[in-house]
Amino acid sequence: EELTKLTCDMTLIPAPSGHERKRAEYCAEWLKNAGAEGVEIDEFCNVVWKAFPGKSGKWIIFSAHTDTVFDFDVPLEIKKEDDKLYCPGIGDDTANLAVLMLGMRYLIENPPQDNEYGVLFIATASEEVGSVGMFNYLTKNGTDDIHFCYSFDASIQRIYTGTVNYYNHLVTVHAPGGHALGAFGTPSAIEELSKVILDTSAACREYIANEKLKRPTINVGMMSGGNRHNIIAAEAHALIELRSDKYERYEVLASHLAKAIEKYTTEQVTITNEIVSDTAHWNTVPDEVMKKIGEEHGEMLHSLGIKPRYSSACTDCRYPMSKGIPSLDVGLCKTSYPHNVGELLYPDSLPVGLEFLLMIFERYL
Repeated sequence: EELTKLTCDMTLIPAPSGHERKRAEYCAEWLKNAGAEGVEIDEFCNVVWKAFPGKSGKWIIFSAHTDTVFDFDVPLEIKKEDDKLYCPGIGDDTANLAVLMLGMRYLIENPPQDNEYGVLFIATASEEVGSVGMFNYLTKNGTDDIHFCYSFDASIQRIYTGTVNYYNHLVTVHAPGGHALGAFGTPSAIEELSKVILDTSAACREYIANEKLKRPTINVGMMSGGNRHNIIAAEAHALIELRSDKYERYEVLASHLAKAIEKYTTEQVTITNEIVSDTAHWNTVPDEVMKKIGEEHGEMLHSLGIKPRYSSACTDCRYPMSKGIPSLDVGLCKTSYPHNVGELLYPDSLPVGLEFLLMIFERYL
């Protein structure tokens, strides 16, 4: 009941990326009331608590993020239906943060003795827009004293042993434009951009299918262009997102985009391609190391009656993994439909998530 209430209370605090302070303040105050000393909200809006230093001088990060993908105009109303709770952001990542906070209180009440590694709690900001909080914290404070990193940010059956990165390509097409009747036949920027998108998408999807790959993806998230119905469009834009778990696979996707742009560039049509979000942090931890760690955590889930599913994702683990720090993203609750207004949580899974977290604590403390 306490886990459910804590989750619901935080869910109802709006926390769009970049505007998480109220939720961060709630989290920090809750920890202080639980007996935590030295809890701070840093300049990046991360809630940070260095607790229980270890003999080695190194720390294990236990993190979950405070922000959601939903803006202030999205209504936050918790609805209960059978054994489920519905509300935007209730699972990603509010429920995971709630379980982690209760786990921290358990450590306050049962402090580790003679522990090798210290506990570094971070409720990170702006995870949804490029892991900004985690990146800024580790960039400022360094990674030499970090032994391992956990990001609790998924449904409990999922174990992410690898990372996924992305680049957003802003593709802009310029064409002569003209009167829709009198200049008929003049290239339209919208039509030429559509050709680029269709060719790129077809080639990328064929590559992904032929190679039987699961994590590289292509998505056209936004399009704009033209002025009105009776003018041939002189300008059009598209934001094309290319994701991949390996840089060399991203290069293949990017090459298909480049070929399509070259194909449709003419004397009348100019096309530019600009990377507008470079938040990629490519993994340097050997796959076999992460496979072994993932399997060990999978055995814990099996002991709880849960069949693990292994994959890779775009999470707060990306930056520490790029610095050679083994990092794992796992869930502490059962949730569905993240990034959807129909997002739901199974509250009965919260105690199971807490038990899983305590098993993780036992691994190190």
